[in-house]
Amino acid sequence: MQSPQARKVADVPTVAVGEKSSDLGPVQNYLVRFGYLSSPEDEPAAAATRAAFTNAAQLPGPFEPGVLDDPTSQALAAFQRFNAIAVSGEFDEATRDAMSQSRCGVPDVGSGLAFATLCAWGKRDLTFAFDVGTDDIAGDGERQAVRNAFRTWSAATAMSFTEVPLRPGSVDIVIGWRPAADPDHDMRGDVLAHADFPPDCGVVTGRSLPKPVHFDDEEHQWSVGAAQGAFDVESVALHEIGHMLGLLHTDVAGAVMFPRIAPSSVNRALAPDDINGIGQLYPPFWSNWFSLGGALTGDPAVGVNRDGRLEVFIRDGNGAMVHNWQTSPGGGWHGWYPMEGGFTGNPAVGRNHDGRLEVFARGARDWLYHNWQTSPNGGWHGWYPMEGPVTSDPAVGVNQDGRLEIFARGTDGGLYHNWQTSPGGGWHGWYPMEGGFTGNPAVGRNH
Repeated sequence: MQSPQARKVADVPTVAVGEKSSDLGPVQNYLVRFGYLSSPEDEPAAAATRAAFTNAAQLPGPFEPGVLDDPTSQALAAFQRFNAIAVSGEFDEATRDAMSQSRCGVPDVGSGLAFATLCAWGKRDLTFAFDVGTDDIAGDGERQAVRNAFRTWSAATAMSFTEVPLRPGSVDIVIGWRPAADPDHDMRGDVLAHADFPPDCGVVTGRSLPKPVHFDDEEHQWSVGAAQGAFDVESVALHEIGHMLGLLHTDVAGAVMFPRIAPSSVNRALAPDDINGIGQLYPPFWSNWFSLGGALTGDPAVGVNRDGRLEVFIRDGNGAMVHNWQTSPGGGWHGWYPMEGGFTGNPAVGRNHDGRLEVFARGARDWLYHNWQTSPNGGWHGWYPMEGPVTSDPAVGVNQDGRLEIFARGTDGGLYHNWQTSPGGGWHGWYPMEGGFTGNPAVGRNH
């Protein structure tokens, strides 16, 4: 089911750069409304909404109405890039199809590619309430769909959402179904729903509460699940709550925060792009420090077993290496266990191509020694010399083909490296990289 405004865009014939068309108005209006094009005749409320999360000074315009001029072509090119359409700067069939789809009322142009964030709430516990529902869905179905959307976001971030009765001054977010000409944000045309942003960056109610999540109940049909010509409440609610939490639109198709959704479809699962965005706004909480016990000396090194369990290595008071590991991924710890040896430096850990951990440390005669798991997540081979001498703690990197490579400073102050001749295999031997260094090395891997 197409909205009246979407139908107007769908009726516009293709237009090339420089051409005039009396039908081009809906296209230019769309580009202005959703943050791609500036107009000197913007009504103040729409201009203020876009200015809150777009840089109006960088938008092309003003434009000549009814002409696909340079500003309009630049705006079309930006829309095409955002929507993964071949960039022509013309109003072609693919662009018309994309613009004819129903969508969120928030503009698209944010602070960069993929997810973009605006601001966050200053608290982690939010309340919500419902006012007017929709007659499209029987019983409490639309409300339950919104509750499910809140649960999805809560599972992905350190936020909680509590439903409360609707009382003035007692709620953070109010959800309801409205006429298309909603006074706080006009949804007439191709807009399915709208929300506001957190108080510090709100564009509808500013810092005032409650914040709205409103659905257009006049021009669109609503459903629970995929239904012919209707829009799934939970999918749209999931998107609008993302705005309420501070996320802008993404250009990653299939993500919840992508601005468009087709009728008769569902999108109820957060994509990695959505999760990365919300994690930037609301980093996970940390527990308090908890002792792992032991009389230890030096700095630890941590590896990740193939099954996801962390394993930590450190010297004890006698210079022997000890290790401790999680008994399940993300779970509790086994306790310290000796790996023997007498070491004078801090360990480094790498993971072999097949998932076996391998640990390195400086020991007797300042030689480097290594010890490796005999199978992924399994037992240990025992220490074996890599010769030397070395005068620094080692650093380990993993090559693109899975071969470990280790770096350490020699007695002459030069940096030396040694590498596996095949993934998980034997070692080449130390080779100089020259230079005069006084500290420990570190390793990173480029793209």
